[in-house]
Amino acid sequence: ICDVAKKMLEEMGYDVVTTSHGEEALLELEKLTREKKKISGVFLDLTVPGLMGGRELIVQIRKRYPSLPAFVSSGHSEDPIMSSPKEYGFTASLHKPFRKVELAQVLNENLRGRL
Repeated sequence: ICDVAKKMLEEMGYDVVTTSHGEEALLELEKLTREKKKISGVFLDLTVPGLMGGRELIVQIRKRYPSLPAFVSSGHSEDPIMSSPKEYGFTASLHKPFRKVELAQVLNENLRGRL
């Protein structure tokens, strides 16, 4: 799924960095920040079995990057985070599986004027 989402984002013109779990994502965000790279946003999976997923990662992201757009995705549509992402610190949610047009719509609605 990560590879498919990466390809979709690259086709939309984004430079994409992928990580396997939350701890790795935090390290990558810190590295990109030190290198003064522009970060348009982060796309997080809600759960990563046995590792830090989006649910835990968003807390750390909001401490360090309070205004960074953060999108959450999950196949667990019944999770309250998916229906009310802003209440949990996310910018928006996207239910898996999703199509490129749905991904583009969420990004366009939430990144307009930020890029």
